Amino acid sequence: RRLRRDRAEAHRGPGKLGGLFALLNEHGDQIEADLARYYNVDLCDFYRGRLSSRRLAVLIRYLPHDSALVTAINDGQPVWASTEHLLADIWALLLKANSDPKKTPDKLDHPVRAEMTAKAVASSKKQLKQRFLARKTAYAQDQ
Repeated sequence: RRLRRDRAEAHRGPGKLGGLFALLNEHGDQIEADLARYYNVDLCDFYRGRLSSRRLAVLIRYLPHDSALVTAINDGQPVWASTEHLLADIWALLLKANSDPKKTPDKLDHPVRAEMTAKAVASSKKQLKQRFLARKTAYAQDQ
């Protein structure tokens, strides 16, 4: 999960500027640390008027996957880049090649990635259920 939103979510939310302020309100410490670490930019420059809201939003949007903000948004779980996924694929291939074919499952995945995928699927199902219940409640109130 990156920091990008799809178009449908963007239309329901508080807008770009409101979303930026909400993000600063909720994760200001992580944003300040990441701006200093990756861009050598002081977050106080935004409040002093030296850093525009557009530039701040762009810097935040393109923070690397291992930044403090991305980790905080993902409930403290690290986000893997393509290199980590490739290493997990190599790990699975080596395990399959060096293990007994009768005891090795056909669909083998790295344990950390399997856990990350399971959490993401569970979270997605939970959000889908919440949206369904909200629509169902709204529909019942309209009747």
